[in-house]
Amino acid sequence: MKVIYKTYEPNSGFEEFQAQIYNDHLRRNPQTSFTPVTAAKIKERFAFEKKGPKLIRYAFREDGTPLAYIQASIDGKTTWIGYPWAFEDCPKETQERLYQELFDYATEKYPENKIVIGYFSKSWDEQIQFVLDKGYILKDTAYFYTLDPDNVKLKIPEGYSSKIGTIDDLKAVLELSKADSDLRNAFPSDEAREHYFKNRVLADGNLILVYKDNILVAATAPLRGFYVGYMFRFTAIRPGFEEAWKILAVKIAKHCKEIGWTEKIMITSFEKWDIIKPQIKKLKAELIDTQVQYKLEKT
Repeated sequence: MKVIYKTYEPNSGFEEFQAQIYNDHLRRNPQTSFTPVTAAKIKERFAFEKKGPKLIRYAFREDGTPLAYIQASIDGKTTWIGYPWAFEDCPKETQERLYQELFDYATEKYPENKIVIGYFSKSWDEQIQFVLDKGYILKDTAYFYTLDPDNVKLKIPEGYSSKIGTIDDLKAVLELSKADSDLRNAFPSDEAREHYFKNRVLADGNLILVYKDNILVAATAPLRGFYVGYMFRFTAIRPGFEEAWKILAVKIAKHCKEIGWTEKIMITSFEKWDIIKPQIKKLKAELIDTQVQYKLEKT
């Protein structure tokens, strides 16, 4: 089989090919918290990350039908190398070439970066064996829970109030995000931070703000479309007000029911796990997925 290799080309329909390939994988491997993707979501993500074309690569048959793709993301001093997702009949050597050419390009362009791959659902044996064969070692394990919004019945601490945020709250939200230990260094620049909260979070109209004595102490927003159910898009908590997470949980469940979102809530161990973990049993949350991430030790 003759295979044609290309890097990303805007406005060429490559996002649609990518969605077809990844969604085919999910169809064959349904035991996961991931959900199908759309070309529109992929295009939006590329625009947000400002990916260089050489970080996104594709393999096609000679007639132009897609076989496989791979991508990488650069996050500060970390390079996230993707897995070469492919249709079931794609030759293994095509996947190997996609991976190796992207790996060589990324490591040459960003030689000082740490290299990670994943997260994969722990049940995805093929992907895990692929990275182990490349010399990667386990770096992190993440847990994904769902919970029924009707089970979010936590005792609310006294003295707090809440509201849905508007553009008038942007300055206060930016300040809170800089105070939060997880979000403080989550953006490459103040411009990127403002773009995220102004043009993505606030634009959706679902920003939840929690106050104590007129001071903004916590914020979150629901996000759909990436995992089963809807999840906390981010969680910002001012140091010393960790109990405010209970209010965020109650308010996000109430708000989403009011706007007609009937799915379960997704909770992950990615952020604020020290705060959330003690609440898991009280919330009757169900573990539905365990995901793993790997790192490459440089020699």
